[in-house]
Amino acid sequence: MARLDSPSDGVWELRILDSDPQLRIFGQFAARDVFVALVGPIEHEYVVTDEEFEEYKKDCRDNWVDLFGFAYFPVRRSDDVDDYISKPVRLI
Repeated sequence: MARLDSPSDGVWELRILDSDPQLRIFGQFAARDVFVALVGPIEHEYVVTDEEFEEYKKDCRDNWVDLFGFAYFPVRRSDDVDDYISKPVRLI
């Protein structure tokens, strides 16, 4: 899992690399330890350029607004990963 540049967007990417095909899921945190998957899964090879990443980030933000409106905002604009995840994540 990785937060995408620009951190102020609050968009994260979950990568599933041990599957065939490898997949990416984009989403945002509704609260600490609560990740909302908003776009995907998308095959890993179809997200390569900066422009593609920007388009998926935009889709992610648009989907958030479609689901929650402007009354509920995702966690964003924090440089501290502890604001998003409270403990280490174990990949299984």
